[in-house]
Amino acid sequence: MSTQANKIQTHRFEYATPEDPADFNPADFVDKAISWVKSLVKPGEKIVLSASGGVDSTIAAFLLDRIVGKDLHAFFIEDGCRRLINDEPEGEVTREIFSKLNFTVLEVRDEILPPLVGLSDGEEKRKTFIGNYRQVSDRHIGQVGASWIADGTIAPDIIETEGGFKSQHNVGWNYSVRKIEPLASLAKPQVRRVGEYLDLPPSFTHRIPCPGPAQIIRTVGEFTEEKLLTGQLASDIIEQEIETYYTEKHGKPYLYDEATGIRTPFQYFGMALDPNMAPDPVLADLARSILGAEAECFKMDSQTTVVPEEGTRPEIPIYKPVSWIKVDGDIDYDKLNALCVEAWSKLELPRILLELCANDAPKTRYVVGMRAVESAAAKLAHPVRIDEAALLEIGKKIAAHTGASKVAYDISIKPPATIEFE
Repeated sequence: MSTQANKIQTHRFEYATPEDPADFNPADFVDKAISWVKSLVKPGEKIVLSASGGVDSTIAAFLLDRIVGKDLHAFFIEDGCRRLINDEPEGEVTREIFSKLNFTVLEVRDEILPPLVGLSDGEEKRKTFIGNYRQVSDRHIGQVGASWIADGTIAPDIIETEGGFKSQHNVGWNYSVRKIEPLASLAKPQVRRVGEYLDLPPSFTHRIPCPGPAQIIRTVGEFTEEKLLTGQLASDIIEQEIETYYTEKHGKPYLYDEATGIRTPFQYFGMALDPNMAPDPVLADLARSILGAEAECFKMDSQTTVVPEEGTRPEIPIYKPVSWIKVDGDIDYDKLNALCVEAWSKLELPRILLELCANDAPKTRYVVGMRAVESAAAKLAHPVRIDEAALLEIGKKIAAHTGASKVAYDISIKPPATIEFE
């Protein structure tokens, strides 16, 4: 299949996936994907692959390596917006993953970051990033002399972009050569099972998702480099603390269903937001009535995107204010879930952050939100129900590590809230 919107064709491997994830046959998928790639790519043609270090692009790379070998050239764009992983830049972690393949890290921080500074709208930040990302990619394509570019585009990426919901860095953009998307029919659990079939270790196949723009969309509101760093530090400590929590509770850093490829938690990260907020007495009344406890509620200056009802996706993203609540009482996830449902149905407030702690000696003016969700394939998501004592302790560690003035837990459900923030 070739998309019609692009002047340069995008080829997507069409594969009928079963409704039950346990019925997916990775061996059949790999055999048919290999035949499909061979029908398109001529012997000796080079493919560059945009590698993020995440599950999708990693699996795509090792699948294509089986087919074209040394004619595959993977690259990582170090744009300054990536994660820190155990205090190490994501590019260096990715280099270790791709140590057996042709792999290059492109250092372009000074080219990508400056145009983002001062931008506030999430979609504008995405599109600015995408334009510069594409230019860097095209330049590298020319240097390699490639005939194709590949990446780890999967079905949810395509659905969200072509549905007009939000722009993805890897969908619908015209490169200087043809694009090949071998995983375009799959969701995350199926991609993981393909990786297992390819004999890749769990450290590759079980990694948590991270979008290409990474910390850009977790830098909520006006983009500054200080806010970016706050979000990067938050995501790093949150990843470490969630995995420690699961290890202590379950004996392993995450749970994994071998039959379906579903990983729990599905995703966890931090975001940095401006601290400005105003009292919201209407939400406060609703919160008190549902929670049965005293609650202070605020409407933040920050905006968040909304997942609309199926079939009603708008031409431009829907933005709504972010809500911040402080509750005097125990954390009751059932009541908090009910509050999220009612806040959306009655007040059209899709995202609620539950304050965990305040920092007596903040080093930055920004506040931090923590997101940790359970999800099968990103269509639906619920916050992980972390034990209250552990959650509050994690909040304190986040505040100490990031210097944020306050820390909150994102208790929102999808829909209407997205998993990522903008």
